[in-house]
Amino acid sequence: MPILVLIISLCCKSSVGEYYTGGYFDPAYAYLMNSLNLSQMSGYGVGHIDHPGTPVQIAGAVIIKLFYTLENKNTDIVSDVISNPEYYLTRINLAFIFLTSLALFILGFSAFRKTGKLFTSCLLQLTLLYPSTVYDHFTDVSSESLFIVAILLFITVIIFYSFGNNDFTRNTNLKYILCFSLVCGFGLACKIIFLPLLIIPLLLIKRNSFKLLFLSLTFISFIIFVIPAISMEHILKYYDWLRGIAMHSGKYGTGREDIIETSSYLENIRKIFTSDFSFTAAYFLILAGLILRLFKNFRDKIRHHRLSNVLTGIFLAMTFQILIVAKHFDSRYMIPAYMLCVPGLIILSLMLCDFFPAYSKKIPVFFGCTILSISLFRIAEIYTEYSQYSEKLAETVNLDNFLKVKYSDCLVINSNIADNIVYCLYFGADWSGAEKDKYYSEIGRLYPENFYFDRYIRNYYLTDIHLLKSRLSKTNKFIFRSEGENMIQPFMENLKGLTGMQDAEYKIIYSNKNSEVIYEITLLPAKGI
Repeated sequence: MPILVLIISLCCKSSVGEYYTGGYFDPAYAYLMNSLNLSQMSGYGVGHIDHPGTPVQIAGAVIIKLFYTLENKNTDIVSDVISNPEYYLTRINLAFIFLTSLALFILGFSAFRKTGKLFTSCLLQLTLLYPSTVYDHFTDVSSESLFIVAILLFITVIIFYSFGNNDFTRNTNLKYILCFSLVCGFGLACKIIFLPLLIIPLLLIKRNSFKLLFLSLTFISFIIFVIPAISMEHILKYYDWLRGIAMHSGKYGTGREDIIETSSYLENIRKIFTSDFSFTAAYFLILAGLILRLFKNFRDKIRHHRLSNVLTGIFLAMTFQILIVAKHFDSRYMIPAYMLCVPGLIILSLMLCDFFPAYSKKIPVFFGCTILSISLFRIAEIYTEYSQYSEKLAETVNLDNFLKVKYSDCLVINSNIADNIVYCLYFGADWSGAEKDKYYSEIGRLYPENFYFDRYIRNYYLTDIHLLKSRLSKTNKFIFRSEGENMIQPFMENLKGLTGMQDAEYKIIYSNKNSEVIYEITLLPAKGI
């Protein structure tokens, strides 16, 4: 199963050329530039701490330094990364994909070793393919890249704990507490939304003193994972950021001061249960299994079952995730709950087999077919999605080739983010903290003729206006590259002001299925001359 995930991931990424931004933009370039900070090993901190995501930044720094050293480049590391951002992003991404596949292998191998059930172990490895949101994020460079690895390792520890022998000595308990603490600290350092998963080990660990030890070690582990990239100043800012999210109604701490806005909160709960049917089905199946506690015949059986606390913990973690995500809903915030679906269904299946021995062969088949069918549907979705993406990429490549052949020496003004690496670099540098000005300067030096017309502010952005005016004064024709036809009128109005009210006309010389349009702009002599 890890091989299947690896092959799908690599095939998807193979359609992305290293020159194009191939899906890398936000937050990939922010992580790239902050990893560049750390790779210089000169005490440079990071500027992007929102998730906090520091393991991703640290891992990215190691990969940047490794490939920069192996290539034995003549330029300094800053110039090389800014000159070849997609080269480094692709290698960081591939490293994360391999780490995810390795974690998936460890999960399956551990499950087989503990349960002796090959079918169950293989189903457990479908954790990544069951909900669509999970796959969409581990093939990117983002906080989710290693966050998903952390959750896979977390589920592995649960499997070891749940299917181990029941004779837990003090040393055995301490070993599991240490494993849980390391994985949870790592997960929290990747993304704070890992927090609801802590419910599960807190429910599994028996003694209160051990629970307190687990929480203490998790906090220490979290500090260890974030401290290479975050200073005390950052920690205080991060606290203020979290407080803003908790106390304000809008996303990222925006909006009015209101912990919960009832109307949007209830609407977000509805979205959670309607946006991904596979999650909804798993959640209510697990709930139905727990409701058996209400029946006298099953009350004692469930209470004393070795997997009862695991299933209860999974359900409570899912519920807690729903309650906190409903405040500011985004499907990626539900990843921890989504990734508990398959383990939860498998645990429920094993419990039901013990409760209904007469159906012990049919129950695994039902749950197995459900998980497998949904996963196969996801694979079909992935194939369709990336086929469409490849077609869009091919359209952009053809457009670029047209420009290179027909207008290689022509001035180009761009308003398209999709393949504008310079824009992505500026975006990433904007999050790089103390190194921002240095990176801005280097980007400007390496890409001096970046003329970008922003579609939101309807004006030039990250552009040397004096250089642009100089170039326009030396030509009467240039190219305007737009994401759609709705940008041409604002651009033409702005152009008149930029060129001293000089008249101009335009014509479409190329368009594609992505709605990208290339205009040839002709500057006309002022009237009366």
